[in-house]
Formats: sequence, C-alpha cells, structure tokens
Amino acid sequence: MDASDEEEEGDIEAQIAREMGEMKPKTKEEGQKKMFQPVFLDVQCVLFFKVRKDIDTVDLCKRICEEAANDVATNGGKSRSHRFLNRLSPMSKMGKATEDGLKEVGRDVLGKNFQLEGEEGGDEKEKWSFAIRPTIRNHSHLKRSVIIDTVANLISTSHHKVSLTSPDKTILVELYQNVCGLAVVDKNWETLKRYNLNEIYTPTERRRAEKDALEAAAKAGEAEALKRAADVHKAVVEKSAPAEKVEEGKLEVDVPLDEVAKLEK
Repeated sequence: MDASDEEEEGDIEAQIAREMGEMKPKTKEEGQKKMFQPVFLDVQCVLFFKVRKDIDTVDLCKRICEEAANDVATNGGKSRSHRFLNRLSPMSKMGKATEDGLKEVGRDVLGKNFQLEGEEGGDEKEKWSFAIRPTIRNHSHLKRSVIIDTVANLISTSHHKVSLTSPDKTILVELYQNVCGLAVVDKNWETLKRYNLNEIYTPTERRRAEKDALEAAAKAGEAEALKRAADVHKAVVEKSAPAEKVEEGKLEVDVPLDEVAKLEK
C-alpha cells in the first residue's frame, strides 16, 4: 500500500466518522424528539430500536400490522412499504436478563394489566385470562421453564387464569443475550399473525398453494415435453430406420438431425 492508498483510506474513514456524527443527536433535546433511535445488539437478523417515552410500542406495532392487513384486504397488498421487515416484537420495558431483572420488568409491565400476587386493592382490574410466550435468542442462562414460572408467579392466580388456547392477554417475553423485555398484547395479536408482516402479506397457506401450483405446472410441462418427445420419437422411428434399442420416453434413434427438426415443426 503506497502513500496515496493510505491517504484515500483515511479520507473514507473520516467521511464515515462525519456521517456517523451527523446521525447522532447534537443535544439531549434533539435526541428526545427523534421517534426511533437504533440500539446495537449483535444478534443476527434482529434490529432493535428505542422509541420516545410517549410512544406505546404495542400500539405502534399493532397499527402497522393493521395497516398491512387493510392493504391486503383493499389493495391486494400492493402498497407494501416495509418489504424487508418480517416480524415486529414490541417491548414495553427492558432490563437485565436475570431472574431479578425479569421480576423487576415484569412487575412494572404486568401491573398495568393484571392484579399482581400480594397486591392490595386490585379487585377492580379485569379478570383476564393469559398465556406466556417467551422468545430466547443467544441466551443460555435462563431456561424457558424458569422464564415462564418467574413471570407466572408475579400474577395473582386467584384473580387470573391461564388459557393456552384462547387467552384474553398474551405476555410476550423476549430475551436477547443479556437483556430481557416484556409486553402485553390483546387477542388481535393472533388475528394479526403474531405481528408477522410477511405472514400478513403472504400467508403460509397462500405460499403453499403458490408452491403447489408451480410444482404442478412444472410437472405438467415436463409431462407435455415427454409426450412431445415421444411423439417425435415415434414419427422418427416410423420414417427412418429404427435403432437397435429404443427406450420409452427417450430419443435414441440414429437419424439425421434435420429429419428431427422437420418433424418438430
């Protein structure tokens, strides 16, 4: 590497540094005004964004998915503007991915929807049924059973019942490396394909049907090609001297190529 190459590399690094600096908020007030702020966590195929405190992440994800479902219903999904997003996972609050951290986050998030164990004066809260759905990525400290038990033990079992098939509320527990997050979603979470945008726009049933249709078309095309080859083969055999051995579905006749071309026209 000569001096000019080093200088060019230095210019590129300086340019990247300037661009990164321009992306960062210059003041605390400016940072608070931004709706989305990226949070770097080294997890493959997962992007994290922090939103302003006045934004409800569950409501935001629900509205995005509702708009997608409406676009599919009214416009056939032609207005899809987030092509590279697959699933949205809201987190109302995040903390450390430990039992204590999970309890702390759980009390804060769950207390807004459920009567907690040992809580006084919570009889006015609705007696929602609930289910717990944990998602674990790049984390091995807390096992799935421990996560479910830790969260379930925070909720008053005399006031709320578990329903794995049709819960009123679903508690989403997300663990990524050393952080955890919780959110509580309504029944529309299932209706909106668990906030899976790809599933809303192209449901599994539709993808399976399209795949089956393509395979059927390919088989039909292959069958047609074999039939045409057999017809050509038969015509060639009838017009020319047959080969010593002829196998069905194969052109194994020693005839001039121009004869075959004439028969195919």
